[in-house]
Amino acid sequence: MATDNLFNKSADEIIKGSNIISITKRTVRFGSDVYQFKNVTGFGLFIESSTRIPKIILNLATLFTAISLIGGMTAQTSGVLVVGLFSLILTIVLYSINNNPAKIYGLKLYLPANESKIFISQDDQGIRNIIANLYEFMETEDDINKIATITIDQRHAQIGIGYAENINPR
Repeated sequence: MATDNLFNKSADEIIKGSNIISITKRTVRFGSDVYQFKNVTGFGLFIESSTRIPKIILNLATLFTAISLIGGMTAQTSGVLVVGLFSLILTIVLYSINNNPAKIYGLKLYLPANESKIFISQDDQGIRNIIANLYEFMETEDDINKIATITIDQRHAQIGIGYAENINPR
């Protein structure tokens, strides 16, 4: 329904996989989408931390660990104590994963009407380099035939600026 997104602040679309983004002084093209360059309002670094484990699971693991350890010590049976020690190690691992969440990086294209496209990559330095080079590309008034080609996938992000027949990677 058209009113479903009416009150949403933004419509971020996350694009995964290998992508090639071509930018000229007139157009931005990726996949089957083409935008006028003047309609792209900006480029930015997208960072999101993701918590992998819900609190309820951590609480249940802690409770199970406590019951197993107390039960194993009071019953003086090695089987229950071993289960308690194993669950203690598992709970410590779960808490450490939860306290050090994985970060997701991406190149964010800001479009009109609070819409944006986010190209995901683990290469945060490559994305920062792309943004710096795009700034230079946008600010220069020289040759209108220049093209910036961005190659971005899950592990790498790079940009090449040059002419259509001779693009120099940076």
